[in-house]
Amino acid sequence: MSQLHQIANLVGLISANRHQFQKIFQNAEDYTRAEIAMKVIKPFTEHWKMNVLVNSVLDSFEDMNHVDETLLKATQFFKTCDRLELDDIYNEKMLVNGKELMSIMNRKPGAWMKKLNDYLKVWQYNHQGCTKEDMLKHIETLKDTF
Repeated sequence: MSQLHQIANLVGLISANRHQFQKIFQNAEDYTRAEIAMKVIKPFTEHWKMNVLVNSVLDSFEDMNHVDETLLKATQFFKTCDRLELDDIYNEKMLVNGKELMSIMNRKPGAWMKKLNDYLKVWQYNHQGCTKEDMLKHIETLKDTF
């Protein structure tokens, strides 16, 4: 993919997610690690910081009387992401794969797998530093739920 095409895709993604980003950006401390990861970082992969910068510039253009405040919020947001160790969360792999899930749940593939995978991704992100064994124990408690 050419760099120009990549930039165009990134601009489209930033525009499409602007409202959602603004909500999180204004009050990042009110959101879980998983919410920030999945809504602000994962969609943008290694370009997530560009998303923050572009949105900060757009916010500054919308309210030029509060540029310093916007820059401070961007700095605070980056500090929050750093504290939560989110910088490269887009590279984090699931601790348990689909074959393992089918075996543990003793079920064939189906719609239940996506629901469970989505749930487990949130659980894993919100349980920073959890191990595969931690997740396996947690999955055991979910057998009647999924």
